[in-house]
Amino acid sequence: MPARLFVLSATVVILSDVKPWLLAALIAVAGCSDSAPSTGPSPVPSSPITVTATLTDTVTGATIGTSTQTAAALPARLLFAHPGYVTRDTWVHSAQVRTDLIPEAGFDLAFYRQLARNGLESPSNLSTLRILTRAPAIYLQTAGLSAANVAALESAAQAVLPALTGGRFQLTHWETGPEARTPQVGWITVQLVSEPSGPCGRANVGAVAGHIWLNIATPDGQSNGCYRPQWHTFRHELGHALGFWHVDHDAALMKNLRPLAHDGQPSASERHHAAIAYARLPGNEDIDRDPITPASLFAPTIVD
Repeated sequence: MPARLFVLSATVVILSDVKPWLLAALIAVAGCSDSAPSTGPSPVPSSPITVTATLTDTVTGATIGTSTQTAAALPARLLFAHPGYVTRDTWVHSAQVRTDLIPEAGFDLAFYRQLARNGLESPSNLSTLRILTRAPAIYLQTAGLSAANVAALESAAQAVLPALTGGRFQLTHWETGPEARTPQVGWITVQLVSEPSGPCGRANVGAVAGHIWLNIATPDGQSNGCYRPQWHTFRHELGHALGFWHVDHDAALMKNLRPLAHDGQPSASERHHAAIAYARLPGNEDIDRDPITPASLFAPTIVD
């Protein structure tokens, strides 16, 4: 029988006088090679993405410059800096973005940490921002309140919401009733309590289902050293419900123990720094580090 040529697992084998049964076996083995199949060429890495940001002033909205950076993919976390501004650590989701930076002029970091991050009472564990994402409606329990007091409380809400949100929020709806109501998302529920030895008021800080407790142990809230009308206390507690904490400035509405001469209005510094906070996402971290998505739920924290 003439010699036959076979390729078996990349080895050339010359066979002569091959028996038929052996020939069949060799062919079967050759067809079952365990060599890895070819996968083709390795994929080419994608090119970096060029991200161009228009930088603006958080307070004025004016354009202050541009920034061009590269990212391996989107979304990407990038740092944006400009002379005279606080560096922002944020996420970008497209190649063309607008990013606002906090101007250092007029920005008091120590005060901001107190007001927006609980830096006065918890300086070693600063809170993320607890600001609301939409304008709240308010429900007020009215049992035992005079009509004049109810009107004063409504007027206080109409003034404080825009003052402590940089004008972003107005009072969307005001509702009253004699009964206490269970807090619900999108509302700040004001409940009346009678606690002669209790604080003038309490509030859950920056809750999506806001809750304020007003102490009416004596008419107009003048109990336990609270020698001011309830609308005065309500303004302070509303500040908490909007996500703000105590500060140690006597002129501030969010001062825990305010001087009796205090007029119940947010100070200019509170308005300025509250507007900056409300230009950020809930969950923003110190100094200015954004989350990839807004936080929405926080552990309940009730303060006086």
